[in-house]
Amino acid sequence: MSSSELLSLLKIQFPEEVLNELKEAWIFLYPLEDSLKMNLVFKTTKNQAVIKTFLNNNEYHLPELLKPLFIDESFVLKAEPITFLESKDLKGIRYYNFVEGVFSKAIDWGIINNNYLILATSKETTLKIIEDLKKEVLKDTPLN
Repeated sequence: MSSSELLSLLKIQFPEEVLNELKEAWIFLYPLEDSLKMNLVFKTTKNQAVIKTFLNNNEYHLPELLKPLFIDESFVLKAEPITFLESKDLKGIRYYNFVEGVFSKAIDWGIINNNYLILATSKETTLKIIEDLKKEVLKDTPLN
């Protein structure tokens, strides 16, 4: 499925200049604790600056923008500013935990292997996506 089709079905809106840099799309579903985690992966073009700039500039808005990914759970945003952090153990991944120190209720995003944008709903699922990409999509290509 194309990224535009998938995002349209999920009612997630990205600007046209970002959509132009996203190609194939995959949905990854994982059961975790008491919820089902929906995550997205997109093959990207080589011009990822547009994607990174948009996501960096709109991190404060990502929980609302990506709300359709939270199919089995609800989250409550604090009235304070949202601050995404760089993951120390997952190169290229930025994250925001809705509850401090609780990695299962979060938004993670990043571009890995210079080709794949991940939008995930927990650190656990980000790790699983990276492992699944290694096994299924990039069988003979090492991931960074």
